[in-house]
Amino acid sequence: MLHRRVDGRRGSPSVVARAVRMLLAVVAAASLTLGLAACGGSESDPGTGDNVASNDGQSATFAGGQDIEGKKVLFLIYTEASNFFWRPSLNGIAAAEAMTGLDVQVEYGDSDDAKMVNKLQTAIAQRYDGIAVSIPTAGLNKALCDAHEAGIPVVAFNNAAQTGEAKDCVLAYVGQDGAQAGELIASKMIEAGRIEDGAHGFCPVEYPNAVYADLRYSGVMRALETIGATCELTGVGPDTAPAQDKMTQYLLGHRDTDFIINLGGTPNTVAAAAMEKAGVDVPAGGFDLGNGSILRDIKAGKLYATVDQQPYSQGFLPVMQLALYLKFGLYPADISTGGNGLVDSSNVDQVLSLVPDYR
Repeated sequence: MLHRRVDGRRGSPSVVARAVRMLLAVVAAASLTLGLAACGGSESDPGTGDNVASNDGQSATFAGGQDIEGKKVLFLIYTEASNFFWRPSLNGIAAAEAMTGLDVQVEYGDSDDAKMVNKLQTAIAQRYDGIAVSIPTAGLNKALCDAHEAGIPVVAFNNAAQTGEAKDCVLAYVGQDGAQAGELIASKMIEAGRIEDGAHGFCPVEYPNAVYADLRYSGVMRALETIGATCELTGVGPDTAPAQDKMTQYLLGHRDTDFIINLGGTPNTVAAAAMEKAGVDVPAGGFDLGNGSILRDIKAGKLYATVDQQPYSQGFLPVMQLALYLKFGLYPADISTGGNGLVDSSNVDQVLSLVPDYR
């Protein structure tokens, strides 16, 4: 029988929550160590699952508590399966699955709220034991609360856009603090002299109306306002080729652009190429590591820095939180990933060696 949370609070700083975070940190460290030892550095295509960590089928379930071997968990990602951002997450999921004995089913929503709601409803009807879900919009609210009412624990990852009463239907969030991360990259570029007083910038993002875009942009503007700088938010879509073309056209039409802060991995991946095509050379930084190209651009001096939200943790930790909840009744707790994970020329080589399997 599933343990139900009835106090209506998320991630309260209780002794239990702190204990959960400590245990997760230890387990995550052990998992990463084992995974690195097994990693052969394959160059297989992102998203194929070819380099997913494995323990040769041996399940290392926890001792004591309830038997969770084979219990089914839905891990619902809101984008397409081809999105290379999730490669480290898939490895994290596989590591947690092997350690806990859970049966984790990874599904994709193809950036379609209706499809995600349908998959959530199917999991409820099939009586899944847990759900980890990235929540891009409040359109999932009713389905999230339906799962909660059915006694299925829900942990959010990467995005937590539920609003109102639906916030009480999700036990915890594992992911980046978007506003904090936006302020971080803008502040670092200001401190490094890349953005000057009164400068005007370009802030491209995949989906300008998405919650993550709004949060990151608000953080960026919070930092820019301290020096009277501005940045224009512009949507460029999720696909690299069209995004590069749109960014190139923007730069050609806005010769007064003093800097670029890319609010998503897609524009950050193509920013250097767009600047080169437009004949522009301005300071640029942004988010995510991409498939390694962003890091190579940093190493080459084409980008200043990027914020790593650490998708491995966003795969591993939600599954571990659900396992601890199902087995021991330990409440999931909010965990921030990558809030201060800035990658620049000082640490790019160390991080590049871990892409795309763990970073």
